Amino acid sequence: MPQIDPDQMRANRLYSQVDLPGLMPRDQPLRALKASFDAGGHAVLLLARSDRDFRAIEGMQLANLAPFLPQALVIWRGLQDERMRARLERQISSDLGVGWMLFGPAGNVTSLSGKARDLLQAVPGLRNRPMGWLELPGEDMAQALHRALTEAQATGQSSSPVDLSPDLQLTLLQAEPGLVGILRAAPRGRSLPLERVTAAHGLSRSEARLALLLCDGASLAEAAEELGWTVETARSCSKQVFARMGVKGQAAVIRRLLNGTLWLGQDWPRPS
Repeated sequence: MPQIDPDQMRANRLYSQVDLPGLMPRDQPLRALKASFDAGGHAVLLLARSDRDFRAIEGMQLANLAPFLPQALVIWRGLQDERMRARLERQISSDLGVGWMLFGPAGNVTSLSGKARDLLQAVPGLRNRPMGWLELPGEDMAQALHRALTEAQATGQSSSPVDLSPDLQLTLLQAEPGLVGILRAAPRGRSLPLERVTAAHGLSRSEARLALLLCDGASLAEAAEELGWTVETARSCSKQVFARMGVKGQAAVIRRLLNGTLWLGQDWPRPS
């Protein structure tokens, strides 16, 4: 990329390698055009050749683009913003264990998100067959899915949830021309980095481990057994957790953790 000085360029003027401000060296044929935004900022369209210099007619054609460049740049920036929002929404849904599938009128899967594909692959015995037909691991699950498809198509309302595994649930919503299936596998508290939990709630590492086990549905006795503690130690530690988190009881700890943003990853795409 040639080094130039856009601040010294005038908007809508066509420059060559001879008079382009800041250009060094000046031996490569090129043409440059600066476009300014109404809201501030600018962009430079730069074309370079390696074989011959530009003809006069080519310079005129490039200059004729000047009135359209600001609008094109606004559209391009809007598209970049839309893509960024879409990436953020996909990342948030993935962090929260949510995926989607589109079902055709016949009940086959016509499309699915990457997260949904990952969730389905994690279910033993479940396969997405050719043409999008789901092969389920048991007859009871297959009948439950068939009932849910029939229910959503007939009523136009959300179906009763279908348990595809102890940790994965599917709900069907009416859409055109078929159905949308929402998959949800709530992330486990054990999957959270302890450092993130201790920093967010002022807990020690031992207290954070206990809080996450409670969030995963363990009782104090079950948590104590997994941590190698006595029940009395777990009970004493839980009181410290309650005090530090400013809550009363295990249910409030679970609610505070589940409602927090700890589940959302830190490596999100950043605006360019």
